[in-house]
Order: sequence, then C-alpha cells, then structure tokens
Amino acid sequence: MAGVLVIENEEPLLRLLTWALMDAGFSVSLSRTVPDAAIRAGELDPTAIILNMSMLAENKQSEIKSLRAAYPLACVIDMLTSNVEDVTRSGADGYAAPPYRVSDIVDQINRWQPQS
Repeated sequence: MAGVLVIENEEPLLRLLTWALMDAGFSVSLSRTVPDAAIRAGELDPTAIILNMSMLAENKQSEIKSLRAAYPLACVIDMLTSNVEDVTRSGADGYAAPPYRVSDIVDQINRWQPQS
C-alpha cells in the first residue's frame, strides 16, 4: 500500500483529504507544517507528499525544496489555491487545481509509484 504524507494546516481540509485518500486505499500520515514533515523524515517513507498550504510562490518553492531534501524519492503534489496560478513556479511534480477531484490526485500518485 502506497503511503501519502499530507501537509495541511486547516483541520476540516485535513480530515477530508485524509478520508478520501484512505478510501482510495492509501496509508496516510499527517503533518501541519513543512518543517514538522521534514523532522519526521526518518520515520516516514511516503510515495507522495500532498502540500496544501497557502503561501507565496517563492516560499512554496523553498518549502518544496526542503521536502525534496527530506524525501528524495517522493512525488510532491502542490494543491493550488486557484486554477490560474503559475504552476511552473513551485517546482512540484504534480498539481491539483480547484475544483479538486480526488481521482485526479490518486491518478498522479499511481503514476509515480513504482510498479511491482
């Protein structure tokens, strides 16, 4: 079962995303901040990281670099806050724009995980 690390600081969104991913068959770990997620790198081995944090593009790019350093094999999916953001700026491997569809996120994770 593929593991997904969800980084989200709003409790209702964290719950919804967690339930949807668990329903899709993923094991889910949670973190409220990128620094907390980076500290936990030794205990987690996610296939994918979903970053759902509202922040300036430059800050998001820096946070994604931190995640890549901590989890070099994981796919980073940036959940954009609007569908008009410049998706090339954050440096993520995948993107989700509103309206969010869990099936789109699941497809991105499944494309990334190694085939057995």
